[in-house]
Amino acid sequence: MVSRPQATIVLVALVALAAYGCARPKAQTVPEAPPLSVPAPPPRVIPAPPPDPPEESAPPTEETTSKPANRPRPYRPRAEASKPDPKKVEPPPVVEAPPATQPATLQPGPAATQTELERRARDQMARASDDLSKVRPNMLDPDAREQYLTAERFRNRAGEALAERNFIYAVTLAEKAATIAADLAKRIR
Repeated sequence: MVSRPQATIVLVALVALAAYGCARPKAQTVPEAPPLSVPAPPPRVIPAPPPDPPEESAPPTEETTSKPANRPRPYRPRAEASKPDPKKVEPPPVVEAPPATQPATLQPGPAATQTELERRARDQMARASDDLSKVRPNMLDPDAREQYLTAERFRNRAGEALAERNFIYAVTLAEKAATIAADLAKRIR
């Protein structure tokens, strides 16, 4: 419980603070500045577009100069003479099918590049396996255990990609697995 003299001191302090806030000088308003003189807008002169250069084509002939360019052709029904004679029907030419070949497969490059990618993927997978073997997953906290499982999944998927001969993807997955596994191995030390 608060004693009467303490309550009086607190009340006096609050009144003094309120009076001090009211006694402060008010913010002075900034005098209005004279209005800025805005320059007149520039004249709106739009230059005419340059004429199109004439198209270079064959020299004009009487047919092209006598017809207007935008005039549609008149409709002309087909004549009976355009039908082929049933007696002189030629058989359509026989088109030989091209020899059957295997569809082309996309490969990242020459065989030397493929073997290099495969070697890199296997090296990274081995490094990840070594680092993961140093870690005991049951001793890890939940976040680290999740990272451990992620590194194992990356390593397993890299092995699947190698089996499918997708070397670029295998290298990417193996590098991710090795990076995560190395980080986990450093935490244990």
